[in-house]
Amino acid sequence: MRVFLAVMVVLLILLLIIAVQNPGSTEVTLFSFTANAPLLLIILVSTGVGLLLGMAIMAPGSLRRATRLRKLDSEIRALEKRSAEAQVTETLSTSAAEETTRRPSPRSPAKGGATSESDAAGTSTAVSAPVRGDEGPVEKQI
Repeated sequence: MRVFLAVMVVLLILLLIIAVQNPGSTEVTLFSFTANAPLLLIILVSTGVGLLLGMAIMAPGSLRRATRLRKLDSEIRALEKRSAEAQVTETLSTSAAEETTRRPSPRSPAKGGATSESDAAGTSTAVSAPVRGDEGPVEKQI
């Protein structure tokens, strides 16, 4: 963009130098219309008409690109919204799954499936808890 701007400034300066160095009057004929005009005016008007024609030729493509850009921007926003919603859903499902794995099963106590009881002397005695395996319930001393 900076290179383009620099080139345009150089061309504008050259145009102004040419226009100022040619102050003479010249005859201009268009179809049957004839007029005398300063060369400076002819050069500046010709340049302006050329710029307007160039912009008119470029306008349809620029409008198509701008329309396509707006459409793609709206698609990006929609995809970002769906992505954020999916991440929230995934986070919620992951945390729910972790929560269910952390909860103790209703059949066993919270600390490993067995409890200990203390007698009046302060010594603890182990209580056996059933452990289920392939061969059926088995008593395990804890």
